[in-house]
Amino acid sequence: MIYLLIILIGVCSFLIFYSYVLYPMVLNLLVKNKKFNHIQYQNTDHLPLISILFSALNEENIIEKKIHSLFNTSYPLDKLEVFVGSDQSTDKTNEILKKLAIQYPTLHCFFFDTRRGKANVLNEIKKNIPSFTEVIILTDANVIFTPTTLFHLAKHFKDPSIGQVGANIINEFDKNKAIAQQESFYIQRENHIKYLEGLYDGSMIGAFGACYAIRKDLLIEFKSTYLMEDFYLSLAVLEKKFKAILDKEAICYEDLPGNIEEEYKRKKRISAGNYQNMMAYPSLFLNVFSKVGFCYWSHKILRWATPFFLIIISIGILALYLLNFLPTFLITSIITFCVFFWVIDIIMEKAHKQIVILRFARYFILMNLAMLQGFFMYLKGIKTNVWTPTKRENN
Repeated sequence: MIYLLIILIGVCSFLIFYSYVLYPMVLNLLVKNKKFNHIQYQNTDHLPLISILFSALNEENIIEKKIHSLFNTSYPLDKLEVFVGSDQSTDKTNEILKKLAIQYPTLHCFFFDTRRGKANVLNEIKKNIPSFTEVIILTDANVIFTPTTLFHLAKHFKDPSIGQVGANIINEFDKNKAIAQQESFYIQRENHIKYLEGLYDGSMIGAFGACYAIRKDLLIEFKSTYLMEDFYLSLAVLEKKFKAILDKEAICYEDLPGNIEEEYKRKKRISAGNYQNMMAYPSLFLNVFSKVGFCYWSHKILRWATPFFLIIISIGILALYLLNFLPTFLITSIITFCVFFWVIDIIMEKAHKQIVILRFARYFILMNLAMLQGFFMYLKGIKTNVWTPTKRENN
């Protein structure tokens, strides 16, 4: 019994360590010295027509900067259309959009009187995309483009095997915010993993919803009750045997809230949406021995299972203690340490200070608690994708 418990604890601990630490190292070895070798558009080529789609809700503090960043581009303006849906905004968002639509003739604005949720807004406005559009770019209202973002996203679609291209999201944050530094580190690390997966035969598992491009023919209807429409679309691309990659030169900027409570709610929603999408595409995770299956299990499935691994580890340690295998002082020390670092970090947060390693530990635990709660949200059933947007510093 004792040996079985030790093996169980060891296996669960290894799987967590593998997903978070070893997997990126394995990917680095698999794609060492490899570069994208597919055909790409050059600046002098006849570039494809792009349609940009996004939903906005009470974005008066950022929407003008967002729109200007889309049109302040090196990409030919006669190859660019922008479609934005205002999801019952109650601030000055609609007023600003109407003014900008006069300045930019290819900016098309749609105003909804009732809240629909991001996926339903996108479903509505995508009906207006020109038939000759070749590339769709989906983005968030608070994501700011650089002059070359559009070109670096679109250039890969000269290769008919490319179905999706993710942007390189750079986060702007105040290091004094509670978990902004930890979240920024996590996102930049995720960017790198997605880039490596793309090099690994186009096996990127999900572009960041903040900004990504997709071949128009692959743009499907978003399900009205699904919380993560970006991941739903990403998995559809892979299921149809198209390649998904990330271009590090396709840079855009996004602000981070840095608030633990807000990030907890966001992670909980993401977790529930991930389980929806996993069950929507069972063929992807069942095909374990494909390149996509390898990346999917290593990067996502094991991450989603981490809260359950942590529970098993905790129960296993408690069982070993009850079987008199672990001494009392060891269990007491573990509990004391956990309580101590948690209390100290809360005190530091209230003083607008942080010990980075303690904040990382608290961040890891909280985000796994959010994933666990998201799992139970999924089990209870999700009736709508309408949710309260994350509060940002510029809102």
